[in-house]
Amino acid sequence: MACSSNNMATRTCTGGACSGTCAAGWDDCNGDKLTDGCETNLNTATDCGSCGNSCVDPDPCTNDVCNPPGTCANVDGSACFQPACAGGSCGFTDTDGDGLNDTWETNGYIDLDCNGMNDPGIDTLLPGADPARPNIYVKWDYMVKAGSGAPCVTAADCPDPGEQCVASVCSGHSHAPSPLALDLVRQAFLARNVILTFDPVSAEIPERAVVTFDSLDPACAGPDAVSFYDLKSANFPANLRSAYHYMIFAHLNTCDSPGSCAACPVSPDTGAQPTYGQTGVAERPGNDLIVSFGSYVDNALPVTDEMNAGTFMHNLGHNLSLLDGGGDDVRQKPNYFSVMNPSYQFGIGMSAVPGPYPTTDIDPSVSHRIDYSGQVLAPLDECGGLDEAVGVSGDPASLDVVKFFGQPGPIQLFAPSNMTPVDWNNVPPDTEPGVLADINGDGQCTVLQGFNDWAGLFYAFQCTSGFLD
Repeated sequence: MACSSNNMATRTCTGGACSGTCAAGWDDCNGDKLTDGCETNLNTATDCGSCGNSCVDPDPCTNDVCNPPGTCANVDGSACFQPACAGGSCGFTDTDGDGLNDTWETNGYIDLDCNGMNDPGIDTLLPGADPARPNIYVKWDYMVKAGSGAPCVTAADCPDPGEQCVASVCSGHSHAPSPLALDLVRQAFLARNVILTFDPVSAEIPERAVVTFDSLDPACAGPDAVSFYDLKSANFPANLRSAYHYMIFAHLNTCDSPGSCAACPVSPDTGAQPTYGQTGVAERPGNDLIVSFGSYVDNALPVTDEMNAGTFMHNLGHNLSLLDGGGDDVRQKPNYFSVMNPSYQFGIGMSAVPGPYPTTDIDPSVSHRIDYSGQVLAPLDECGGLDEAVGVSGDPASLDVVKFFGQPGPIQLFAPSNMTPVDWNNVPPDTEPGVLADINGDGQCTVLQGFNDWAGLFYAFQCTSGFLD
């Protein structure tokens, strides 16, 4: 008599009769081992560890699972992938509004496979998470260009833009920021009780001339462009998508020359075509951003830590819903002290002492700070409502240096921000009321509004439609 094995059962012939044993994790729950072997998987929610041992409970807000080797778990749904804003009737909570469920932050991870356990390499780790304080997580990578190796005396002898002459050899460059640049941003958030955490692993990406969120049409992006999303797919771990922003320190973004930029479509975000050499671009709001100082590198211009920090924080601000004017896209407003403002993107200048001091074309800044705006300063009415005696309505002790455009020119002018006189029309004396002047240099007559960035941040990119892109 032949006793063949089948369906997770090993059969033997003993005393002229067939008998058998089930493979580990399987059982013969219907009592018909001879016909269909060991048909029941004992690692399912309906038969967990033994036949008929059900893990299923009546709570619709739990995920009922059987973890090998046969242990029931009724996992709170708020610990799993779905963010609080999509929790529906289950009422998941996000006390600090950072897009991260309270349960995620209390556990220190997102249980992506919803099995009640922290599985390394599968689930999303949230180091330093605090359900009572906003947390922002960022993974960043950076582009590197290899050098040509050509002999040189100066960088001008090198065949490729952006090469440096090091020890008589043409060497490439890296767009990696310094630890200090990253820490300037981290400290700015920490001062506002917001925890900014960087993924500890950052990768080199071979440089391409352009990284773009948009079409790879060479008429716009040029011949050496790559999609941001293709790079993200190759370099950004899938298990980070629920919590992490992704940033690439690239060469150029969107377009590679003034001519190609002019061939690009108008951005639906800004209502304008891209500008060649712009130092960054970001989703507004969202979770993806680019910092790009290629035009500086190609022209051998320095990129300081403050420039990298301010530009990173500026584009992260777009992810957090801020515009170039805070709540609007009016740029270069003298009364908006924020790295979101292109006038202050590379750092908000600070004088040695508060005003009064004369309006001047020489920058009196002795240091710079990297920050968002923390208060709404009074509007500035360019249409004949500027009061020079009052200037900008900052705190009396404010050291922030006002930057604005004056005539003839326009020229860049600097003034105090602490309610002391500002010569808005660059015509003495500096105490005139009812002045009309285009102080943000956009050719428009506008009432320039202040904005409080810190009060207006939207952290929860998980609640936007494209957060898994």
